[in-house]
Amino acid sequence: ERLIIWDAAPMPAASGQLLGAIAFGRDVTVERRLRAREASLAAVTRAASGGLGSEGVERRAIHILAALVDNMPTLRFAATLYLWDDQAGVLKHVGDVGGERGDAHAPAIPTTTQHPWWQIVAARPLYSAYDRERPRWLRAIAVARWKARGIRAWASVPLRAGDALAGALVIGRGAPHVWDAADQAWLESCAAAIA
Repeated sequence: ERLIIWDAAPMPAASGQLLGAIAFGRDVTVERRLRAREASLAAVTRAASGGLGSEGVERRAIHILAALVDNMPTLRFAATLYLWDDQAGVLKHVGDVGGERGDAHAPAIPTTTQHPWWQIVAARPLYSAYDRERPRWLRAIAVARWKARGIRAWASVPLRAGDALAGALVIGRGAPHVWDAADQAWLESCAAAIA
């Protein structure tokens, strides 16, 4: 996906007859994505900066997640949020935002410490590198089901409160996408604001 700004002007002959046009296109993808990431991070930070009030942690987290998705117009994606449940000792699925557009859904992640891939998912952010690449912990799911969910790119970012795992932010895209350093920094900053 590229964003191009076009400028064009008619090319008339001396008699006034239209001979053609001259057009100039400029790729503004990087600039637009930068502005969109900045706006999204600002919205997440604003949503996260208020006190809990009577909202409760889970409703507040979904409000922040909605700010993340709704303020990123140039990169359509679905986001899922998991929060750590101390009593159960698992990551609890809190909610999804953005999947209602029909583009994609975020993939599920291991939620228990007993899952063989738990340490990898909980340790650091993970980003898909290739179109339709499934996370290693989901290899058991049939490819047809994976494709049916519309996931073409994904990211998983642990939420940390100090050294403790507070949850995880999981992103799914319905279009191929390479997570560049700026995308990764943006998602990790959003995850820090959510945490």
